Amino acid sequence: MLALYYLDTDKMSNWIQLKSRSCCVVLSACLWLSLGHGAALASADTVDSNLFLKLVSAPKIINTKKKKTPVVIAIVDDGVRTDHQDIFNFIWQNPGESGTNNVDDDGNGLIDDLHGWDVADNNNDLGPPGERLAEFYHGTRLAGIITAVARQAYAGQAADYIRIMPVKAVSDQAEQLYVKAGFSGIQYAINAGADIILCSWTIGHISKAEEHILVEAAEKGILIISSAGNIPQEMEQYPAAYSPVLAVAAADITGRKTKQSTYGQYVDLAAYGVDISSADSVSTSAYALSSGSSYSAALAAAAAALIKSEHPGFSATEITACLLNSANPMPEQTRELTGKVGAGTLNIATALKCDLLTGPGNRIETLSKSKGFLNLKNNRRKRTTWSIQPAGEFKGIRFNAHQINKTSGKGVLKVYAGASDKAELFAEYAIGNIPDTFYLPADRVFVVLEGRRKKLDAGVLLEYEIEIINFSTLYCSGQKKIIKQGSLDDGSGDNTYSPASDCKWLITAPKGKVIRLDFSEFDTEAKTDFIYFFDGTGTHADIIGRFSGPEIPPELTSWHNQLLVWFVTNGQLEGQGWRANIHFVDPAK
Repeated sequence: MLALYYLDTDKMSNWIQLKSRSCCVVLSACLWLSLGHGAALASADTVDSNLFLKLVSAPKIINTKKKKTPVVIAIVDDGVRTDHQDIFNFIWQNPGESGTNNVDDDGNGLIDDLHGWDVADNNNDLGPPGERLAEFYHGTRLAGIITAVARQAYAGQAADYIRIMPVKAVSDQAEQLYVKAGFSGIQYAINAGADIILCSWTIGHISKAEEHILVEAAEKGILIISSAGNIPQEMEQYPAAYSPVLAVAAADITGRKTKQSTYGQYVDLAAYGVDISSADSVSTSAYALSSGSSYSAALAAAAAALIKSEHPGFSATEITACLLNSANPMPEQTRELTGKVGAGTLNIATALKCDLLTGPGNRIETLSKSKGFLNLKNNRRKRTTWSIQPAGEFKGIRFNAHQINKTSGKGVLKVYAGASDKAELFAEYAIGNIPDTFYLPADRVFVVLEGRRKKLDAGVLLEYEIEIINFSTLYCSGQKKIIKQGSLDDGSGDNTYSPASDCKWLITAPKGKVIRLDFSEFDTEAKTDFIYFFDGTGTHADIIGRFSGPEIPPELTSWHNQLLVWFVTNGQLEGQGWRANIHFVDPAK
């Protein structure tokens, strides 16, 4: 099956008006270039152009000592206008190439990849095609966001600290902006030595070969940051959903997930993503406003670069831990979003400080985020405790251990399935022998780190995240068979029915009989959530009726002895549900 990589665009978000999860089947084969909401939404001078910097707490660092090695962010996208006034000073230069001399100086098989490479057209032309400047805008806008954060931090020295490696993965002749060469672009960035790779595009699945590329990046210590997508549904999108890629959703000015942003357990972080002003591709001095998770991911990439710049020894995992643990708490979410919008919203200043790794640590900590990290380093005390108490409904809490450096000292990690060490002891692990992953089916977990010597350096970051409830299948799912008279309902009881439901019931009466349904309860979101009735065994059969709204529907009778009932809902404004009585009756004469 052909995989198409799409940019997350406003146009795409507006086009997709999904009513049920079943509609996603055709989308799952598509790689979406997360051009996060498309073209310019308004003139850049209609809003505060620095608002997004304030909303992510972009800091002013202003170092005076030049770093030896700038942090390199590869932007794998539709190209970057490298001569834009906000960008040209930041463009990476390949240390293995001596110039544009028509010679492959570094022996990588590519001639004159001095500043990056166009993996789609196999040349070193990194910018948008001259006749399509307004179409190939996405990478330029991402670059403009990153350089804006860098200038805020380092002022006139910014280009000494942060560099951008353009990797063009959309052909100049592409009829539609599918990033077909996205993973080839990631491979180039890995080989070229990027520290961070920004992938603001998504797809519903990836191949084994593409997985191997992501694994290679992780093994080489490269942090890949990807947008969650702009399909307003809960659905896994890649590379964002592949661990350890950092997945970023879009948040609005209130800190809530935007209506357009994709969500799911794979999301690690949210960042502001509405009307962000940055460089545009139509000229060397143009600016535009853009919205979407693409630009949220660019802000996260800029934050990661600042952390790497100020803490050169931090690994990709440590940078991720700084971003998640420092995130601002999000406003209260609906239960359906619990654990699906990340640890919180990006706060660059606190991420840069990163008390998790640079501070003395607290003897007792209470953690309420849906995901985060524990630093198992206890070199000043004999006992440290964490009480993990995430909000909302969820199945349990999973832990993943990341070895950061060599473990020294003797000690033990105790994990209790409750709010204190008075609860049931779930497990006890010797330091240096903590399993890679373990899971507790509990909504509260108490963790104790005890040292057997005064000094203990565990050398481990313990990641935790809640395991979500799939509310779309909480009350009904799949297709069930009914061969007896009785009652039929959506399964939600006194609760509202599930969001994004996709449930079917095939009712079969004895031969010679037909099926009559009369409703005793009915409350669904009008003109959005529907019950369909098909005269037969599948949705290919004739539709007898379709009901929606808050009123009790009229009695319905099938034409033959089989009736398929299909209940489909969107992800918002669930009603109390419905209940019907099933009768097998003789056909009317």
